[in-house]
Amino acid sequence: MREKTAVAVLGGAMLLVLLAMLLAGRLAPERTLDTDGYLLFGPLVDSLSAIRSPLYGWWLFAATFGTLDFTLVPALHTLLFFAAVLVLFSALRALEVSPAAALAVTLPLVFSNLLLRWNRAIHPEVPAGALFLLAVAFLLRMAAQPRCRTSLLGFALALGGACLLRPVFLPAMVLLPLAFLVLGKFRDRPRVWAATAAVLLAGALPLVAVSTLRLALVGDFHVVSFGGFQMSGLATQILTPDIARRLPADVRPLAERVLARREQAIAEGKVLAIPRNSRHKRSYLSVALQYFDCFARNYNYLLYEVNEGLREPGEGQVRFNRRMQRYALAVVAHAPREYAAWIVGAATRSAGHMTVTNLPFLVLLACVAMACPIAALRRRHRARNRPPSIPAEPPDRDALPVVVVTIAYTLSAGLLMIVASSPEMRYIETAGLLLPALPGLALVRMLRGRA
Repeated sequence: MREKTAVAVLGGAMLLVLLAMLLAGRLAPERTLDTDGYLLFGPLVDSLSAIRSPLYGWWLFAATFGTLDFTLVPALHTLLFFAAVLVLFSALRALEVSPAAALAVTLPLVFSNLLLRWNRAIHPEVPAGALFLLAVAFLLRMAAQPRCRTSLLGFALALGGACLLRPVFLPAMVLLPLAFLVLGKFRDRPRVWAATAAVLLAGALPLVAVSTLRLALVGDFHVVSFGGFQMSGLATQILTPDIARRLPADVRPLAERVLARREQAIAEGKVLAIPRNSRHKRSYLSVALQYFDCFARNYNYLLYEVNEGLREPGEGQVRFNRRMQRYALAVVAHAPREYAAWIVGAATRSAGHMTVTNLPFLVLLACVAMACPIAALRRRHRARNRPPSIPAEPPDRDALPVVVVTIAYTLSAGLLMIVASSPEMRYIETAGLLLPALPGLALVRMLRGRA
């Protein structure tokens, strides 16, 4: 496949999706339950003290010229995402990935659940995903041209923006430099360790700057005062009277109030109780490992109705988040077995939805299954008729960048939602964005007669 053909296919798919969105009304804005949390404008100290990062609200204010008329925002989300996909395609080609393999990575993004389901939401999910794809693209550019300062700056700004919009991407500060190191080592790039250090520093610098500013103005060295409160949702589901009794003295009163409010919510039918197992006993471990959706269904109510209700009169978000973080970490530390079961259950739910409800992944997987017999016959025929002097296969520059980037992206977007939160569908759809690249790459290799 020629590069012009691949670009034409990618551009045609974008135009098709844009037209379908227009006809289906998917370019009309839609407010979500979280929208108002991003629209808290005020003095800088108040903005940095809020439960959300002010960046998306500032962008909305600028994009609508101060009117906050969201009519064109879904189109802006969609075009930003398409631009990121095109930049990613260009970066893969700069790294000498074949046009067919680059298309296999980028074409499924155009039909991804993240874009098709969330492009119209007045929420930073799609812009954050687009910025993270741009960060990956700039990373690949640096792997192709190690001394490109423009790509290093673009990487820093894109990753910083993605993490400010969606702090779930924070593991990328370490994982993307590791991906860069792997690519550099396998390609024998000179001074790869120094280049990796530069990538690590550049990715961390914007976030450290924001955290330092927040420390100076609001007394909190975090990107946003939300992570502790978010993690308290899983702690509230793990918590039992026995665990509460073993907590430190300063945390115990809060845990007892949480228990009382949770049991009241269960009695009122607003929260699902742990169902009985085959032995007619309520087993947390059984539900966490086998029926995790029960916990996922409870999560938001426990977080925003039970835990949020424990905010003290006049208590700011910074202090409340710090207090809930202390509670969450104490529960996890005193219930390691239950926390491990939570991680396994959350990972199982995430992996299942990333694949089974990921239409581009399923379509490409079905194509791989249908291509397997044909590819096997072609390889057997070529092996019989190949002259001894011709190498079995030419060098392959496709597999390593695609596999490394897919793994780094998926872990970067999926790790925190498993260990510090509950894997909601939009988190899962963001984390599974690049997974179709794996069966896509396999299909390209099969069509070329590779193993």
